[in-house]
Amino acid sequence: MKMLTLSIDGRDYAIRQTPPLRAVESNVPVLCVVSYLPNSSAVELVRLAVESIRKFTDSPYSLWIVDNNSSEEHKVWLRKQVDITLVEICTPAKEQGSYANALALEACLRLLPAETRFFMSLHQDILVCKSGWLRYLLSKFTDNVMAVGVREDRARVPAGILHVLGYIVNLSTFRALRLSYFPDLPRHDVGDAAIVGLREAGYAYHASRNTIHDEVLAATVPTPYGTVGFDRSVNDDGDVFFMHLGRGSLKSDAGFAQKEKQSFELWRDFAFRELGLPRHACVPVYPSNKPVMTTFRRLHVDAFQSGAYWTGRVLDVGGKKENKRGEFRPPKAVAWEYLNIDEDTNPDYVGSVESIPVPDASFDIVLLAEVLEHLENPELALQECARVLRPGGRMYILSPFLYPIHADPDDFQRWLPDKYASVLEKTGIRMTSISHMGRMGGVVYDLFRIYASNTRQVGSPLAKKFILKILLPLTNVFLLRSERRACLGSPSVITGGFYIEGVKPCFQDRL
Repeated sequence: MKMLTLSIDGRDYAIRQTPPLRAVESNVPVLCVVSYLPNSSAVELVRLAVESIRKFTDSPYSLWIVDNNSSEEHKVWLRKQVDITLVEICTPAKEQGSYANALALEACLRLLPAETRFFMSLHQDILVCKSGWLRYLLSKFTDNVMAVGVREDRARVPAGILHVLGYIVNLSTFRALRLSYFPDLPRHDVGDAAIVGLREAGYAYHASRNTIHDEVLAATVPTPYGTVGFDRSVNDDGDVFFMHLGRGSLKSDAGFAQKEKQSFELWRDFAFRELGLPRHACVPVYPSNKPVMTTFRRLHVDAFQSGAYWTGRVLDVGGKKENKRGEFRPPKAVAWEYLNIDEDTNPDYVGSVESIPVPDASFDIVLLAEVLEHLENPELALQECARVLRPGGRMYILSPFLYPIHADPDDFQRWLPDKYASVLEKTGIRMTSISHMGRMGGVVYDLFRIYASNTRQVGSPLAKKFILKILLPLTNVFLLRSERRACLGSPSVITGGFYIEGVKPCFQDRL
């Protein structure tokens, strides 16, 4: 993370920029989502937009989120995402609405690498809904077409413009012509003048067909897209690949009264039901005021599994159907299956994770909880897990870091976030978020508890009893709240382990 000041339109703005965990090639298309988060529903809009991009984008891209001075509490989810560049504008814009939207786009342009060729502006209330969508849009660029978008408007500019909710520009041409996203109301809204400038310079744009101004198209859109009133963009085959809610921030606060427009609730439910996007982000669930009876490490493992999103068919690698550890139990509505080398745990599949006896793309979620540290070839294991994961499926990894050696039957390694991201990338899994499980207090507590449990090391049974029955329980009370906050807030450089999420993008061979 770095702090900097950008001077834009005669005013200085404080900027906090956090790069993704893994560097992205500088010449790939940049997708820039502008966010403003006045409430938790607006956070949900952004989350769904990001999840749809992750699921349905099957070609290289760099995802940027530029946030317009939202409150700290509403940026928690954004700050946990490790595959995005997060740009936080910490100074209020001198004007709200269209101007603030343009300010965010201009700030992003100032920070982009010089080699960036394509730049796409995106509203936060959009959903990508078909694999190959980005490749389709990029295929429309020619020597003369310098902008491609998902919707054309003619209300303000009779000759036509692309709506800034979703259009890509050839950035070298954009910069050479000194174009800008700033509005000139009432004549030009945000992004309009840039398209007008391209036309005046002799260039053209391409707009996908969209239902908002085409009643014939709206009547022919197939199910399930034909049953909703959102703006829908279609490709050359007539398939819907992009949707826009419209007035998303207002609708998130029930502040948009036009009856013909669809609601935030319908938008959210459509994303869950038809696009298969996760219904919620992982928020660890801790038992209220319950003392830690074993270790904080086990407390965090149970809490993160309890707060994760489970759906469809789940493969629990190394999990135990019988003689389970901890408090977490799989939800009954999910088809939960186990892979284990130990027949005594009664698994559904007996065998090694390096050779899972199921066909490709069999599971919606693959869970590896406390497993990777025990594998001699974890890279091969992750590759095999990626194979059995369905396109659009999710992988959850829970693994210790600062924790004692515990052979089961072996203990081979501890990985850092960069290692996870590097290995997952090679398997085709996009690592999306990482949470640190606890901080220094919990780490020290667990180490001391495990050390004290060994009578020979402590020195006497009486000392052991004092430590385990009196000293540690008292310490437990003071640490419990701190450990919970650590997993819900900012990460600590000293942690007992990691909770990692990744997604397998959907792929498509043709445009």
